[in-house]
Amino acid sequence: MAIKVLITRRFKDAYIHEAHYHNAEIRALATVQPGYVSGKTIINIDNPNEMIIVSTWESRKDWDNWYKKEVRQDYYKKLRLALEAAEEISFFQSAGRK
Repeated sequence: MAIKVLITRRFKDAYIHEAHYHNAEIRALATVQPGYVSGKTIINIDNPNEMIIVSTWESRKDWDNWYKKEVRQDYYKKLRLALEAAEEISFFQSAGRK
């Protein structure tokens, strides 16, 4: 069953331009991973330093496999320097299904 993954990232003011670049890079890498369905980045209107990455994956296992990949971890290290705090990751599924 498909899942939605929401990643909340809050960036330091000085790094906001780098943040857009690194977000685009890591998302581009995700698009070619097994189980990736779709994704988009949304930006908080009242706080443009806060972004939520919404992606759809065929399964939690597919997401976990991507999350553990070295290339993702390497890009996250670059992102982490620009973040105010660690990214927050939440998982969702459609209501009424198990």
